[in-house]
Amino acid sequence: MEFQPKTVIEQLIDYVRKNLEKGYTLDALRVSLKDQGYSMISIERAIERVNKEIASKIPPLKEKPQISYKVIR
Repeated sequence: MEFQPKTVIEQLIDYVRKNLEKGYTLDALRVSLKDQGYSMISIERAIERVNKEIASKIPPLKEKPQISYKVIR
């Protein structure tokens, strides 16, 4: 089996995922990656992929929330 180096996007995805787990904000990661010379397009693609991963792990709501209105006089 031949070793396949990770693409730039895959490296960025790993970086974003690991640093979100450490508690860094997306804005902080964007600035850090931009300062390291990555393009904003690559950064945003990586963030979008990580967001999709996170969203796919969240279980769907089984019931709709009940909204009630109360008139206060």
